[in-house]
Amino acid sequence: MCVMQKKILEKAFIMLGVILMLPGCTHRSHIVTKRIIVEIGKKNDVSFCAQEPPPITIWIHGTMFLKKPFFHEIFAQDALLNLAIYMDKDFYSHQIAELLYQQDPGQFPLETLYAFSWSGKLSAMSRFDAAKKLYHQLIELIEKYKKKWALYPKINIIAHSHGANVALNLGLIEKIYQKKLKIDTLLLLACPVQKETMHYAGSKEFRRIYSLYSSLDMVQVIAPQQGSTKKPFSKRIFPGHLKVVQAKVKLNGKAIFHTDFTSRYFIQSIPSLLEKLHELEEDYAQYVAKKIVLHIILQKQKSKYYNVATARKRYPLKKKLYAQNLFKKKDFRDIYL
Repeated sequence: MCVMQKKILEKAFIMLGVILMLPGCTHRSHIVTKRIIVEIGKKNDVSFCAQEPPPITIWIHGTMFLKKPFFHEIFAQDALLNLAIYMDKDFYSHQIAELLYQQDPGQFPLETLYAFSWSGKLSAMSRFDAAKKLYHQLIELIEKYKKKWALYPKINIIAHSHGANVALNLGLIEKIYQKKLKIDTLLLLACPVQKETMHYAGSKEFRRIYSLYSSLDMVQVIAPQQGSTKKPFSKRIFPGHLKVVQAKVKLNGKAIFHTDFTSRYFIQSIPSLLEKLHELEEDYAQYVAKKIVLHIILQKQKSKYYNVATARKRYPLKKKLYAQNLFKKKDFRDIYL
């Protein structure tokens, strides 16, 4: 490749970045916002009675990018719905379950907190097949629940990235099999909004849907729309859906990345975040009519420890040893992983 071709490619990538950033930064002076403050780490002290029917929560991961044996163990080739607490402790799904339980044991009891593992392939057909398997496993789980508690369970789904499109496909699959599936709350984190699945957000199977996004999340919008040449990239926002409560997320006033939606601090904020979203659900139609954009501000206290980058600048001669010792500190792990 000659020098001229390299320069052309560099300009092309720069222009692509600018184009993708435009929806999140144009006409800011004309945008009216409503700020919702969510304190990270705030625990819900509501007591939970063991005799009460517990809600069911399902975590769905996104696309697999690293093709290594270790990741193939996490992103199962056979789509399975498992109790997250029974998964290996090294799996992040297990850690997510523990974090949610610690923050709100009443809303996220371990005995009904599941993780759905699927292939994670960047393929619309793979996501549909995964949703089909999830649907049938959900129906079986619901029947067992009804036999034990004599009522239909309250089902909540938390899905990240293309895991959100797996969940949205449940709306189509319900029309095929008609088993009367009902999802109480569907929380979509950094969902690539695509033509093939976005209209399923209006399905009656979903009682309420929350979609959270960030203007700094480039992975969300560069996710390809398969079979589409006119609009090859995904969108951030569901168009024309009053049923979907949509909000931009920031951490201490700054936009977050795609992977931040699965970070420790974000998972810790989910119980309080859902509580805030439930409160404003009734007024959301008014916000849409007045073109008010919801901003969720996650507030996190700063650590007294420096991060690794700062450690390397301040201690260049001992940067490796200092960084290793810093990484072992529990406070550092709790805040930054």
